[in-house]
Amino acid sequence: MEDYRIYPQNEYEDVKNHHAGYGIVLYRDGRPVRMIGDISCDRVAVERLARLFSEEDLDPVHFDQAVEDFLTDFSV
Repeated sequence: MEDYRIYPQNEYEDVKNHHAGYGIVLYRDGRPVRMIGDISCDRVAVERLARLFSEEDLDPVHFDQAVEDFLTDFSV
């Protein structure tokens, strides 16, 4: 069974330049198997996207395309 979960990322260029972003990890049978990072800085939007992928039982073969579609129109 697949499950999609959000994960936070913190990137630092230097002390003054901090970037917080969020990605999604695909879990299969409780183990991480694939991740796409830095999808958005909007935590709520990425949480909705991950929940939608899990609820709709997104086939992992479509994971990249589904994230690309989100990045194209930014809607969940």
